[in-house]
Amino acid sequence: MEDMMKYITPTLTALKSKTEIDVPSCLKHYDFLINAGIDGVAIFGSSGEFPHLSVEERKGLVSAAIKHIDKRMQVLIGTGDMRVEECIAMSNFAFEQGADGVMVVGPWYFALTDADAMSYFGTVAEKVRGNVYIYNYPDRTGYSIAPDVVLELAKRHPNIVGIKDTIPDMAHTVELIQTVKSSIPSFEVLSGFDHNFASNILAGGDGCIAAVSNVRPDLCAAWRDAMKARDFDGTMKYQQLFNRIMGVYGFSSPFMAAMKGLLVDAGIFASGTVAFPYQEATKAQIFAVREFMRGF
Repeated sequence: MEDMMKYITPTLTALKSKTEIDVPSCLKHYDFLINAGIDGVAIFGSSGEFPHLSVEERKGLVSAAIKHIDKRMQVLIGTGDMRVEECIAMSNFAFEQGADGVMVVGPWYFALTDADAMSYFGTVAEKVRGNVYIYNYPDRTGYSIAPDVVLELAKRHPNIVGIKDTIPDMAHTVELIQTVKSSIPSFEVLSGFDHNFASNILAGGDGCIAAVSNVRPDLCAAWRDAMKARDFDGTMKYQQLFNRIMGVYGFSSPFMAAMKGLLVDAGIFASGTVAFPYQEATKAQIFAVREFMRGF
């Protein structure tokens, strides 16, 4: 269990305008995460505002990020797209740059059937040159990928090596662990919400890819270390802390706006800009989230 236990950050994307990425601020953020002991990054997950940024902007950051991180932590790149051809092209670009894997959310808007999911993720796996992590986020896609579908995909395509399961309760994630890892023990099952980290590990999973680590990676790494040390009191302390700290998601919509304000406070991001058409956090929202986080 310990060797696979990981806390990965789905990184926020620093922007210098509504459409342009602030690469230097992003690189500064990666160093902040590395120095805190985070295990990896997932660049251009939902927290990274990927649907609202151009292919050219995303490619520029992918190249710069992988070169800068230079194997100091795991690097996953979010490459999901409405068109499978675009997903495949971006995935192979990421692998050419040296990515450790890609994280693929399926098409959104119309829900996929099981057969549709088999077709989409199977086609990606067949045509990309590296490891694929499925990204299951039913609140955003309108469907949830069934554990037996994930198992069948992993059996057919050995380069499908894991899944990020972004569902608040653990029932679906536990079913994934029981269904897939019982047949393929190396398959990684990662939760998408911070407060599920310990529950995921205790159920036999591998950790999480969750956004609080953008702003308090020190707490996330400390929780992971308590789990590794089999420190029950420490694990319980951090579980209770994270049950409360999850409130940080509620200060702005989208949640990234207020979190970016915290990174500006920390001197990591130059600006709290969020992608079009979303609005930056107001002064009142930033004050409120700053006061809230003082408690941790």
